[in-house]
Amino acid sequence: MFITQTNIFGHGIPIYTINRYFEEIDDIFDDGSHIVYVNGNYKGDDTVRRLMHDFGCKEAKDMYYPELAKGVKHFKEEVGRERMCEAVENYAKSYVEKYAEQKAESVRLNSLLDLIRNLMINVKIGAEQVMNLLGMNVSDREMLQKRL
Repeated sequence: MFITQTNIFGHGIPIYTINRYFEEIDDIFDDGSHIVYVNGNYKGDDTVRRLMHDFGCKEAKDMYYPELAKGVKHFKEEVGRERMCEAVENYAKSYVEKYAEQKAESVRLNSLLDLIRNLMINVKIGAEQVMNLLGMNVSDREMLQKRL
């Protein structure tokens, strides 16, 4: 299911359901899969419009559907907010740690690459010989050979 900001198909209806189809025999392929696009910009006066309205609300008190409002109230205004903040904080920490590791590895490999190139030029030996002298492991060798 996709909720789009605009009426991407241009027919002005709230929901577009797309099913798989056998063209040769003019029949639906009923494997249970289908794609649903919901026009988030739909302006009708029905359940779809009210649901799209609720999805855009920042506060539970402004919503039509009590079931959705209850969840929003819980996650945005009550205990759930703390849980969500904690989850986002944990995700951010994890992302930063991974980014720092990737950055450190990138700096390490770039430094090795510069060292290998300088030794190749100044000592006039091949990349394989330089890597042997430095005692480089197989994975670093493969990575750096691709970049030389």
